[in-house]
Amino acid sequence: MIPISEEFDDYAIEVSKKIKEAGMSSTVDLKKHNLNYKIRDNSLAKIPLLLICGKKEVDSNSVTIRRLDSNKQENMDLNLFLKTFSALNKASSN
Repeated sequence: MIPISEEFDDYAIEVSKKIKEAGMSSTVDLKKHNLNYKIRDNSLAKIPLLLICGKKEVDSNSVTIRRLDSNKQENMDLNLFLKTFSALNKASSN
């Protein structure tokens, strides 16, 4: 989880907890750097999925997803994300 500013740290922490409750691993990048630095830093660390949150995501209870192998971003409802990626996570662990 990458909050775009300190203002959205609480939402990122809340989403991270829900992700963990769904059986997936999650961390929140709370470093005091700008968004581009955080994205680059996590991409270099080969984090496969970056979830970015800001005002739009908080207002719509969603997350913006950025995959390691793509520069494209997609916005997804949080509950749909949890359902979809939890199922993928369970399928890949079997």
